[in-house]
Amino acid sequence: MKGIAELEGKIGYEFSDKDLLHRALTRKAYAKEQQDKDYNCADQTVLSTLGDAVWKLAVSEYLLDKDCNTSGQLTIERSGFENEEKQVKIAQYLRIWDFIRTNLGEEKVNAKGNPRVLATTLEALIGAIFLDTKKYEDTKEVISKWFKI
Repeated sequence: MKGIAELEGKIGYEFSDKDLLHRALTRKAYAKEQQDKDYNCADQTVLSTLGDAVWKLAVSEYLLDKDCNTSGQLTIERSGFENEEKQVKIAQYLRIWDFIRTNLGEEKVNAKGNPRVLATTLEALIGAIFLDTKKYEDTKEVISKWFKI
């Protein structure tokens, strides 16, 4: 796995708690494999769920600031950001596949190139940033730069 500092540079955020970053990059199958070897290893699942919620809120605020004035307009514009395709595009731009921790089975099927894996990992990174900053505004500042990708 490439250096964490390189990823932090790509995403535009340096973690105080590197364990959160490692967890965000850890697939459930990899964590299970490590746990079977009696290693303490947490996966990205909870962080992904949290990150999804933060993403939706940040996207909504971003669009409201860009003059989405009706519920219908906001819904339509937001769908362009909330679909997996947009998240995959961002994940590819950030090259996060170089940092995802997968087990041997996932490596054999190139899971790191799977759009769902990329989107889930991006959401987990957002959740990790949120927990690390402890402030929504700081998290929004980091991820709003990605909206232009």
